[in-house]
Amino acid sequence: MTGVTPAGSMIGPDTRVGLPELSIVRDGDDYVVGDPATAMFITVPEVAVWVLDQLRLGRTVGEVTRTVSARAGTPVDVADFVDTLVQCDLVSELDGLPLRDGTAGRQPRWWAALRPERVRPLFSWPGWLAYLGALAFVVAVFVGRPQYRPSFEDWMFYPDPALCVTGFAAAGILLAGGHEFFHWLAARAEGVAGRFSIGRRAFIVVFETDLSQLWGLPRRRRFGPLLAGLAFDVVVLAGCLAGRIAGPPTLAGRLLAAIVVVQVVAILYQCLVFLRTDLYFVLLTALGCRDLNRVTRLYLRSRLFTLTPQQAAALAGAHPQDRRVAPWFALVYLTGVGLLTYLFLNLWLPATAMMSGWVALSLIHASPAHAAFWEALGLTLVLLLPVASVVLVWRRQRRIVRQEA
Repeated sequence: MTGVTPAGSMIGPDTRVGLPELSIVRDGDDYVVGDPATAMFITVPEVAVWVLDQLRLGRTVGEVTRTVSARAGTPVDVADFVDTLVQCDLVSELDGLPLRDGTAGRQPRWWAALRPERVRPLFSWPGWLAYLGALAFVVAVFVGRPQYRPSFEDWMFYPDPALCVTGFAAAGILLAGGHEFFHWLAARAEGVAGRFSIGRRAFIVVFETDLSQLWGLPRRRRFGPLLAGLAFDVVVLAGCLAGRIAGPPTLAGRLLAAIVVVQVVAILYQCLVFLRTDLYFVLLTALGCRDLNRVTRLYLRSRLFTLTPQQAAALAGAHPQDRRVAPWFALVYLTGVGLLTYLFLNLWLPATAMMSGWVALSLIHASPAHAAFWEALGLTLVLLLPVASVVLVWRRQRRIVRQEA
């Protein structure tokens, strides 16, 4: 069989395939194959690894087809597999024709300066024991000292509501950045790269760290980078609680109480696994699943509605472990959707409406000569920022999807 790649090269029996430095990691009954330089990874059966081994010896597609088919005891379409590799950007050249520009995966100079051994102590077993100790301290305080539990009133750490909202938003952004930076550090400790971006989970704009290169590591080495953000959140939460306990109830203490609210919300958000949070990927790794969220949505649609032929084929062709886990994960998914809807209708909308009403009254009745007018105007920008961010991120994601299509 022959095929035509996007570059216009014909894949035939005499084609020789140049491969980059691919990582091949066993994952259950399958293998994860990918290029750490581009963070592109795919799951393949063992026979595909036999094909890659033969291609790396410089043999032609026809020679590999005969060798692997004889070993497998069944015909193997090597040309089609090579075409898949090309589509996934896992081929560097065909018959000497480069398919890449040679800049893939190039890292900035400062990346090499931050060597893994410099940050590895943060994620060694003593480090994780310290994070567990911080978690135990937080639980003990919330159980034994109810006065330090977060409450809705804690966000009003100052008499001026505009200052409170602005400070609350700023603290959330800074701490979210620290959360993602800890993911990045943990990935660097494992010798892989992370890439920052901004994404959207339902009506929530989130910072993200692309940890795709973790798929090139054995499963047990993926957990640290995936849990590193939560470790940061717990440490900050424990530090704020310790500060509140040690200090008098001053403005600093009220500010720490507000940060406790921010961190508790951030940690609870991670429990919404149906939004593909950190704990979702921890669950995915622990269970050996591949794309549990998508398969669960297809499973729910098959039970509630009618699948299109394409959707039915996608569900039937999904990884067996995803199909096994999808029925019970569907309960988690539906519970999470219900909880998020409740929070949106009963907390987010009323709070936004209340603050919007206060802002509107201030803008109508206050004169530009008074500080209250400019304070309300500044608060308007703060309130509009999350909404505008969701719209902008949604439009960006739609544009990326259209470009990829």
